[in-house]
Amino acid sequence: MASTFNESMFDFDLNFLHPTTPSDGQINKFEKQRKAILIVKKKTIATDSLIKKYYEKKDLLDQTEKSLLTSKEECKQICIDYRKSMETCSKLENDMQILQNVNKGLESKCFQAENQYAAATSLTHQLQMLVKEQETQIESLSIESGLLKSNSKEHEKKISTLLKDNEVLLKHMCLARNIILGKRSLNISPILD
Repeated sequence: MASTFNESMFDFDLNFLHPTTPSDGQINKFEKQRKAILIVKKKTIATDSLIKKYYEKKDLLDQTEKSLLTSKEECKQICIDYRKSMETCSKLENDMQILQNVNKGLESKCFQAENQYAAATSLTHQLQMLVKEQETQIESLSIESGLLKSNSKEHEKKISTLLKDNEVLLKHMCLARNIILGKRSLNISPILD
């Protein structure tokens, strides 16, 4: 190939230095060669352009592959994060369900406690009313007791008077018996005592 290139260069230089008038056959030959050279030039330029485009596309492809690899790694990481998030979400949903059940239980207990409180309040009110009634009864009984005490003092005085009278009467009966039985004689002075 080097010899062909050197020969063409040699012919080119000779033709340039020694211009000859071409004949019709040579003109057709030169025209064909010129057209062939133009076609080769165009093809070389087109090939060069295609090679440049190829390398540009290859660089773009390399960058795209790098970007794709990076995206794949990011996608893997996102998938891992997504799985972790789903597991966490699932745990949180389970915890939320448990807490809702506990909340329902606490609401039920709260409702029962409120009912018990209402019942206790009602019972307390009833007991307070009963205590007031009992206090009223105690006051009336204490008043009656006070009256009875004052009456009992009077009754005690009457009873002590009656006991004294009873003793005097008993003495008189004993004296009458002794007199009837003859153990004693009738003295008027002791009777008057």
